[in-house]
Amino acid sequence: TKNPSSEPSVSPTGNPTRSIKPSPSPSKSPSRSPTKTPTKTPTNAPISCTDDPDFGFIRLNGLDGDCTWLGVNSDRINRYCDRGDIKGACQATCSFCPCIDTPGYEFARPDNGVIRNCPWITGKPIRRRFCYVDYENGVGEPSDVGNNCVEACGFCSS
Repeated sequence: TKNPSSEPSVSPTGNPTRSIKPSPSPSKSPSRSPTKTPTKTPTNAPISCTDDPDFGFIRLNGLDGDCTWLGVNSDRINRYCDRGDIKGACQATCSFCPCIDTPGYEFARPDNGVIRNCPWITGKPIRRRFCYVDYENGVGEPSDVGNNCVEACGFCSS
């Protein structure tokens, strides 16, 4: 018959039918929207803070020193980490991360008295000679300039 009967049939019909009824259990509700909005500017990459395993220096007593020797006690750190070459190479031990120049630092050139700053040294290898006490030869222990213009003087290991 084309009209439905008032009672269900005893046996199933030959062909399945599609149900328009809802499922017996509801689906899970949708996930929440993200709670944090994106930052307006990109964030900086993590700062690399390591010691240079190949770096060595001459200690005050004339013996060899390195970052590992330095890190053994705080008196050594206090005594040596002010030197630009040491804090630049032993960044983790000296807690000098990131390895940067002292902001606003200025110095008078020892050869002519003209006032300069750390960026003046950057990019000019000949100017790095002012980073050393023996500025005429550009070698030896760092000068006050080298201790403050650590990055510009090329003392940063990473």
